[in-house]
Amino acid sequence: MNATGEPVPTWTPRTVRGTTPASSYDTVLAHEHVFIDLRCWLDSDDPLHDVLGDQRVHAGNLELVRQNPFACPDNLVLDDMELAVRELTRLAEASPRPLLVDLTPDTTGRDPRRLAEVSARTGVDIIAGCGPYIDGSWPDSLRRATPEQLADAMVAALTDPDHPAGVIGEIGTGSPVTECETTALIAAAQAHRRTGAPVFVHLHPWHPEGAASLDILERHGVDPARISLCHLDVRGPADIPLLTSLLDRGCHIAFDIWGDEHQYGRVRMPKDTERLRALLRLIELGYGDRLTHSHDVCTRTQLAEFGGVGYDHLPRNLPGWLRDAGLDPETVHQQLAGNALRFLGISPRPAAPEPVTPPLPDWFRRAVPGLAETGSGRPSKYRIKFAPPRRLHSRDLRRTAYGHA
Repeated sequence: MNATGEPVPTWTPRTVRGTTPASSYDTVLAHEHVFIDLRCWLDSDDPLHDVLGDQRVHAGNLELVRQNPFACPDNLVLDDMELAVRELTRLAEASPRPLLVDLTPDTTGRDPRRLAEVSARTGVDIIAGCGPYIDGSWPDSLRRATPEQLADAMVAALTDPDHPAGVIGEIGTGSPVTECETTALIAAAQAHRRTGAPVFVHLHPWHPEGAASLDILERHGVDPARISLCHLDVRGPADIPLLTSLLDRGCHIAFDIWGDEHQYGRVRMPKDTERLRALLRLIELGYGDRLTHSHDVCTRTQLAEFGGVGYDHLPRNLPGWLRDAGLDPETVHQQLAGNALRFLGISPRPAAPEPVTPPLPDWFRRAVPGLAETGSGRPSKYRIKFAPPRRLHSRDLRRTAYGHA
């Protein structure tokens, strides 16, 4: 059922190669981009753009590009197949069984066929998204589309027989949410009601309009439990009440820019230490089951070959940080994979069953009268009561040796 009581189909995503995802992933990167053209974010007003406008990103200008990654057009385009293969190979080396969710929208270069090639060459399973990004990325032709037309395009992508999308989004929103972005959210709600696929919503990192996006999606029939609000690890560490106000409505929120600590012109990203403190606080408050994690790699300076953290930062580092904070293995797995798998519609691997020790046979109790059992045969529940020994008969020894009454 959705928010209006209307039945919604049960959704099982497929990878870009048309396969059914496994349930045993140890890492799920819930928001990444392998190929993307993000020049809709180009900051041409920054004086750095006058210097970097015609330059390729290389070792000699990395420090300059990092002062504002959005001021260099070349930094905003990921289109190199061999580079993508090398970067995802690092992920495969860091995580025995990774799943990557590529949320590149239709209006910034979504290319499921090339994703399928990268997946085949690296062994990394990839689930793709679909739908339009922020208003600034829309071509004029798209602005005339109705919600029904946009929804039809999303459903076509989700049901493609060869290289399907597995989720809806990231649907782009800004601050404020524009008329085109509202149309896209309504279309996403329609596509969700027709398929059951979950919805990822891009929020402006420094000015998130999470409540407004939730209002639109809920009003058009999407259960908040099937909505993920992205990029809330930018503003969130300094505003926990903002995060809890959204989580209290039942949605998921994403800490999905881990490893990016750059300055972007006049604004900056938080440090990973700040993200970690916010994450631990949310877990402490009881919201740990609705948090997902990723890097949102979308620029060259985020790639390992250009000095960034790449796609392997989280599987290499987050488990240790969480363990050092005192979290148990189940909670660590929940953060690295379990929450995202449930949100995607994939049954997470079941917890290993607790081993059961069978009850002691009566003949053994008679043979060793000092042994007392507690806990109905459960493991580690036996204790020895030292009673005065008695002389064992030969028949008792035979029973002990051959294991029968």
